[in-house]
Amino acid sequence: MTRSALAAVALTLVVSACATVNIFGDRAEDRLAQGLAALEQNDFETATREVGWVAMNYPGEEIGRRALLVAAATEIDPRNPKRRISYGADLAAAYLRQPERTPDWLEPIAQALYLSALELGAAEERVAQAEQRVEEVESKLPELPSPSVASRLREAVADRDRLTKRVEQLEKDLAERTKKLSDTEKELERIRKTLKS
Repeated sequence: MTRSALAAVALTLVVSACATVNIFGDRAEDRLAQGLAALEQNDFETATREVGWVAMNYPGEEIGRRALLVAAATEIDPRNPKRRISYGADLAAAYLRQPERTPDWLEPIAQALYLSALELGAAEERVAQAEQRVEEVESKLPELPSPSVASRLREAVADRDRLTKRVEQLEKDLAERTKKLSDTEKELERIRKTLKS
């Protein structure tokens, strides 16, 4: 193959690559615009799908960061009937963790979204979801007919410690009573001697 043929093939590949990137870039802009338009119509399902696609496919680019922030707002928005506050907090946190966040004025918005989600109970929602998952898993498992060996061992150790303390207290009481009895016997012996004299 001649140099001119190689150059033509290389030029074709470069032009194709540029066109492909441009098509995807236009597609990202279009999908973000569709998501924002859906938000204006309170169509949260479409907005979540479109904006989420852009955020997922362009995570390190400005358009992806914008989409991520919009996705966080969509999940926290009280008008969204299927909102997931804890997921919105996660998305806002993902935005705040990115090393490059421009423009600067979006920073306080992302922080406010994150803090609002926490204030609305994102942490409690996560705990409830985790507890529900544990209950679902445990409901599918067989139950132990009696307490576990570990719990019985803990009880036995606690009983032993309690009994050890009780024995120590009884021994102390016995020693005190023995001493009092000994003192009483000594006093009685002294009185007997006094009476005999």
